Amino acid sequence: ARLVSYQRGLSLFQCAEFTLRAVFLPPCSWWPVHNGSGNRSVDTARTAIDLLQGRSAEIVSASQLMFLGAAGRTPIAFELYEAPDRRRSDVYDSSARLRIVERRVLKPGEFAFLRPQVHAYRAGSAFAANALALVFQDAEVVPLCWKYDEETLAPVAAIPTDLNTSRLRETLRLIGALADARFVPRLVNLYNHPSHFVRWAVIRTLFRVSVEDGMRLAKRACHDRHPQVREAAKVLLAAPAPLAVVEQQERKIGWH
Repeated sequence: ARLVSYQRGLSLFQCAEFTLRAVFLPPCSWWPVHNGSGNRSVDTARTAIDLLQGRSAEIVSASQLMFLGAAGRTPIAFELYEAPDRRRSDVYDSSARLRIVERRVLKPGEFAFLRPQVHAYRAGSAFAANALALVFQDAEVVPLCWKYDEETLAPVAAIPTDLNTSRLRETLRLIGALADARFVPRLVNLYNHPSHFVRWAVIRTLFRVSVEDGMRLAKRACHDRHPQVREAAKVLLAAPAPLAVVEQQERKIGWH
């Protein structure tokens, strides 16, 4: 849901190879916004952002190969960043910093090109009115994209591109709040999920439902294929009060 709400738009055309979308971008607070006549109008822009609940101020990595361009009469404020080269894009590294590549205005008819796991960006209307963008997106999507801090340009959270992963996480939160032991067998089976975020959420939920079963699964997770899940599981096993450190370990994995 978080990924979908980042930009509001609609699909114009979709096939097996790519999707063409029309996206409405709200005015952005990080760009010197003008009202179209050359006069700066920051208050109007901020009000529009509040009303639309837009996420144009967030810097996120590209989830797929894409072209983004201005389609209407309103230009688009655009910032392009390059992500550091990493062996694994699914591992949270707080020391990884983006490098800004360009900061420019996309005029009507101009496009920017973005590659997944290479580029991050943010875009919004350069004027106080909403901007219309056309986005050509490749059908192949990477499992995760990253949100970055606009001050430090460091990663702050991972965003799964598969909505089912996000839904599973929220469902597991609910199960943890219910603390019903009848869910234990299903939770143990769900640990085989391909997403390391879901596997970690299963461990966290199981600790809330049954600490004993949570400890057993944490021992199994010490051999998980994701390095940060393995590390978090070892911390839980060594902690005198595992529940007290669960949220802390989740932040280290990158899912805030």
